[in-house]
Amino acid sequence: FAHGGGYACPGAARLDQGRQVRDEADSSSLPSEYLRKLYFDTLVFSHRGLSNLIDVVGADRVVLGSDYPADMGEPHPVDFIDSHPDLTDDQRQLILGGNMERLLAARVGDPA
Repeated sequence: FAHGGGYACPGAARLDQGRQVRDEADSSSLPSEYLRKLYFDTLVFSHRGLSNLIDVVGADRVVLGSDYPADMGEPHPVDFIDSHPDLTDDQRQLILGGNMERLLAARVGDPA
């Protein structure tokens, strides 16, 4: 999900509320529960935005994003992650490659 999921993550509570109060919103799960089945890139352009994304979906669902070759992309994506003051080493390792490695392995049938 590009750009840190856009509105989906900060709006998850509103989407859940809509599911609970609107009869036509017929699904077996809350919208926020579906978010944990997706992967999100780090193109949020602020450490606070990345922390909020991780709070909603978990660091295990976030992959490094660059937006390359667009000129609006993060110019130094690895530095952006490395300079985040609140990430643990485990979270950094997941975001900088561990999640993508697991995702790609699952796509080719390796149960990693």
